[in-house]
This record gives sequence, C-alpha cells and structure tokens, in this order.
Amino acid sequence: MLCSLSGEEAQEPVVSPRSGCIFEKRLIASYISTTGKDPITEDALAVEELIEVKNKEPVIVPPKPPAFNSIPTMLAAFQNEWDALALESFTLRKQLHDTKQQLSAALYQYDAAVRVAARALKERDEARNALVELSKLFGQGSMDVDTEVKEVENGKSDGVAGENGEQEKEIQNESGKLPPSVAQEIESAQQHLFKLHKSQKLTVPFSEKVSFKSEIEPHKMKNPKNSIALSSTGEIAIFDEAKVLQLPSKLTVKTSNATGIAYSGDGEKIVVAQKTKIQFYSVDGKNDGSFRHSHKYISNVIAHPTAHIIICVTEDRWIIIDGEKEVFDSGDVGFKIAALALHVDGRLLALASDEGEVVIVDTISNDKVASIRTKYTSFVKLQFALNGYWLLAGTYNEDKGATQVFDLRKNSLLHEIEHEGKALFSLDKASLVLATYIEATNELSFSFYIKKEKKWVEGLCKSNPGKPILQLVNVLREEEGQDYLPKFVALTKEHVQYLTLDRED
Repeated sequence: MLCSLSGEEAQEPVVSPRSGCIFEKRLIASYISTTGKDPITEDALAVEELIEVKNKEPVIVPPKPPAFNSIPTMLAAFQNEWDALALESFTLRKQLHDTKQQLSAALYQYDAAVRVAARALKERDEARNALVELSKLFGQGSMDVDTEVKEVENGKSDGVAGENGEQEKEIQNESGKLPPSVAQEIESAQQHLFKLHKSQKLTVPFSEKVSFKSEIEPHKMKNPKNSIALSSTGEIAIFDEAKVLQLPSKLTVKTSNATGIAYSGDGEKIVVAQKTKIQFYSVDGKNDGSFRHSHKYISNVIAHPTAHIIICVTEDRWIIIDGEKEVFDSGDVGFKIAALALHVDGRLLALASDEGEVVIVDTISNDKVASIRTKYTSFVKLQFALNGYWLLAGTYNEDKGATQVFDLRKNSLLHEIEHEGKALFSLDKASLVLATYIEATNELSFSFYIKKEKKWVEGLCKSNPGKPILQLVNVLREEEGQDYLPKFVALTKEHVQYLTLDRED
C-alpha cells in the first residue's frame, strides 16, 4: 500500500475517514499536527480519527534506537528529514496546482475585462462620431446624414392674389429647391440662432422642492381656439373665428374664418390662416397684405424665428411664403399632416403623420433627414426643445396616452410619461422643466430633468387648475435684470393663466 503523501510503501498504513486515502502514519500525523486538516480534502481531521490498516501478520515492534552517534540513529534522522521533505513537496505541489487554477481564472477575467473596455471605447467613438455628424446637421447646415432620402415631387402653385392686386409668384428651380436668396437667408439665420442658443446656459433655482404662483387674466372670448401665439416682444395672442386678442396689451385684430395664427419673427406682424388664405396684420390691427393658396385648406401656420418667411401647412403639403409670394411647395408628402413643429434654429421641420410617425425634413432641400416612431398614432402636439437636440411628442389612442422625449442625436427615446388619454405639454426655455396637463383628470404637473444624473424626476409639483386647459405653452422672453424662472401660459375658455415656478420657501 502506497502512501498518498510520499508515494512510497507505507510501513504503518492508516486511512483518513475524510478522503479515504492511505497514508504513512508518521507522515499524516506530522501533517495533522501542523495544519489540523486532511491533506487531500482540506477537511478538519484529528490523529485519533485515523483508521489503522492491520496486516494479518503480527506487527513487530522495532527496538529502541541506539545512541544518536551510531549509524542506525543517523539513518533514522535522515529518514525524518526525508519525511519532512516529502510533506513539503506534497504541500508545494498542491499550492502550485491551486495557483495555476487561480491564475487561469484571473487571465479569463482580465481577457473579459479587456473585451468589455474595447467594446465601450468603440461605442464611445461611434457616439462621438454621431454627435459630430448631428452637430453638423443642426449647427452648421451640413446635411450629410446617412438616412434614406425620399424624393418628393414638387407641385405647382397657380397664382397669388392679394388685395393690392395680383402678385407674380417666384418660380422654383428645376431641382425643387428653394430660391438661392431664400435658402441663404435660412442658412444664415440657422448659424446665428445656433450660436445664440449655444451661448445661453440657463439653470433653474430648484431641483426638488418646487412651488408656483398663478396669475389669471380674463379674455372674454366666446369660443377661443386651442392655440396660443408667442411674440419675441413678450406678447401672446389668442383667437376665435372673428378676432385675435393680444395680451397684455389687449389690442385686437378683427378677422374671419381663422384656423391658425402666428407672430412674425420680429414680432411686428400677426399672420392669420383663413382656410385658403394667409392674411397679414400689423399688431395694431391694420391690414398688411395677404396670400391666397389655390390648393387646399390651410390648417396651421408657423413663422420663422428670424427670417422673413412663413410656413403654412395643408392636409398633405407644406408651403414657404416670403413676403406675399409663395417660394416653395413641397408637393404631396404622402400622408395626412396631423401636427408640425419648426426647429429652434429655423431649418428643420417636423411633420407628424396620422400613422404614428414623425418625419423631419430639411426646409432648404426638402430632404427627409430622420424619422421617429411614436407610441400612439393620434397626435396632440410636437415641440423642439431649445437645447436643439430633443423632440417632444404627445400622442394618444382612445383612453391611453404618452408624452415622449426623443434624443435626435441618437434617434432614441429619452423619457416617457404615461397618462390617461390626451395630455397637453410644454418644455421650458432651459429644457429642464416639463409641464404636463392631463385632460381626463384635469391635473397639471411638472417634471424636472437633472443634467448631472441624466434622469427625470416626475410630479415635483401638482395642481388642479379648476377650468379645463385648452392649450399650454412656455414663455420665451425673460424679464430683464431678473434671474431665470420657468414660466408657462395656460388658456381656458374664460381666462389666460400665467404660471411661474420657483423653489419652495
């Protein structure tokens, strides 16, 4: 019987009840006295637990060793030293085996960590490249975006008639693009607005504890439309079919069959959509020209922030007007336009279809540069954030609805608020506070975006406005000499409500 420690024939064989292996008694006893464990399984083991393996022949007890200076004594000493070497060799072999296993595991972990780091670096580089491309798209006017471009046939507009006589319409070039002078104006305005918005670093004086004050101003309009126009001068305008009311100046403009209104970029004119006609008024109500569209019913109108152009939409196309002349007609876009929004830099136009898709087009080239799929198919509103790279969409379907925030840099969903049915919303000028009004519950709430943590905190402040809100917008103009505070305007059938958020005292 061979000893499991020394590999030699055991003179006094014993069996360990823990591992079942055979050992030389003196070797295993020495090992146990040092470690107190079975050398194979590392389980606790005492010398008394060892089981002797008895031979059939009687065990001959060796005589007592003679004095140490004799050859037999020296041989015994050498034997003890050999036994110690055998124990040490076994221990070293076992430690070497364990070390090899640990080293192999460490190498596998290191290799996995290197792969993860390499993948993270690759994703970082891809995200950085995507950001550079998007910066070119939104900031410098370069439209080299790797998206499928759909060629849209440009329709013709018959004629332009105004109260001062017939106006000759500027002819589009053969490629279907804007006239160079108008395109240059939009591109120059885009670069100016991009630098302006980039230089504005607004912060709010709160992050969690929020309160708001409310001021109410009656408007005495019978059936106001669910629309609010904002002027760069600080005025707002609401309207019904017969007149436009400006606040706080309370100037009125008499009109008829109004379907949409907007202030011109300089705030000096009011643009009113009247079915197949666009009417221009000065802010004091004087007639300032008109444009008649010969195709279809004009449902809405948007003014460029700085350029002297107007964008109006029908059911299936969008048109650019410069002064009182039509300079561009997109032709049939291929879907029913349910909502629209103009980018804060004035070049990109977002169009919502009745099938739950938002298409973003370049107003200079009429090229499709991006598309987004929303959660539901019926649209309430679209809004570009003033940070330049968020698009907000409010959609619903029967009794369910969602307000979604999309990041245009990654073409991905950044945040979503689920609610019952339709909900109005508006994002403040700092792109940090989102006001949401749920029609089903008549509840107005505010959510806050924490930039450092890149997360939204919902329901910071909730309120019941009393009267149902028809429209909700943010105030773009700041009071001079005052710190920035998020401000919103809510329209009801009886009054206009001004909401200002501040930290809770």
